[in-house]
Amino acid sequence: MGKLKDSLPTTDGNLLPTAPATQVGFLAQLSQLAQPVTKAETVKADPVQVMRARFATNADENVKAIKSAADSGSWFRKLPNGKFLLAFRNANQVLSLGGNTHFQVDNAPAAVKLIEAAKVAAAAGELDDQLKATQRKRKGKQTETTPA
Repeated sequence: MGKLKDSLPTTDGNLLPTAPATQVGFLAQLSQLAQPVTKAETVKADPVQVMRARFATNADENVKAIKSAADSGSWFRKLPNGKFLLAFRNANQVLSLGGNTHFQVDNAPAAVKLIEAAKVAAAAGELDDQLKATQRKRKGKQTETTPA
């Protein structure tokens, strides 16, 4: 392979072309493209937004399970008479909705419709109080005190 005027040799003997002198490299332009950050600031996600997103994910998983003819899921159980028993959950706690924790529907399409309606309500913020009431409580940091 012939020598190129503006090229760099690689470990396997091939040549890589270099950037022309008029073209500015990425590192040279970096300070113009972005502002450097010396200390990354952590942005805390809104806990209610996180709970809404998890609720939506769980709703989708349960709808998928119902559509695949599963007999049970994290939010539902198919009863021997063909009806469905549903309980909406946040983490490991059942949500109390309208004073009730469990709901019964006649068939799979009705169960899917109920779950989808709950998902829309959660996204709209209608279930925020119920989600907050069932969220896991964080334990505070325990510090040892030394006697004076």
